[in-house]
Amino acid sequence: MAGASELGTGPGAAGGDGDDSLYPIAVLIDELRNEDVQLRLNSIKKLSTIALALGVERTRSELLPFLTASFGKSGNCGRDCCS
Repeated sequence: MAGASELGTGPGAAGGDGDDSLYPIAVLIDELRNEDVQLRLNSIKKLSTIALALGVERTRSELLPFLTASFGKSGNCGRDCCS
């Protein structure tokens, strides 16, 4: 099972297997990691698309732990802009 910080980095990751149809999903995942708040917000708005592309198992095993580690259970990222 991939760690929370490893979302989209393993074999078969979005864009990692050469499938150009998954490239937009890889971009959204990268935006989730971005320091730019607007890029992260845009990607968060498209979480359902990311989850659909990853499938049920990868969403449970990779996306949800990644989101929990990134934003915590409260949904607050801990930055001043989110207060």
